[in-house]
Amino acid sequence: MKRLITYERAVVISLILFGLIAGFHLTILIGMSLFSLKPLEFLWGGRLESIDELYVFELISLFMVIFNSLIVLIHSGKLKIPSLLKASSISLWIFFLLFILNTLGNITAPSTFEKLASVVTAILAFLSLRMALHKA
Repeated sequence: MKRLITYERAVVISLILFGLIAGFHLTILIGMSLFSLKPLEFLWGGRLESIDELYVFELISLFMVIFNSLIVLIHSGKLKIPSLLKASSISLWIFFLLFILNTLGNITAPSTFEKLASVVTAILAFLSLRMALHKA
């Protein structure tokens, strides 16, 4: 694993992907707020029934992406909070498992968009594993 990708590269790629994902969620929130877009059928497997539910899910998603980014920054030492290093290591293992489960869910989702998202979540699972294997 360590020969496939360096720890530093895994950190950078993860942060770039999290930034892009945050931008995606912000775009959805802005589109819903300013332009009255209602992309219910394209997001969350088409399972949400109202715009209010979509707002809540998108805000939670945005919060989680920011949280994931902070964990990566702490683990990499770019955000120096030594008391949280152990927690960041544990979190990366949890991220790995959650991204694996999310990938499986996306593969089986009815929408093509979510099937395509499985590629991103699989990459994030791989990157999370690589970072988790690095001693912080």
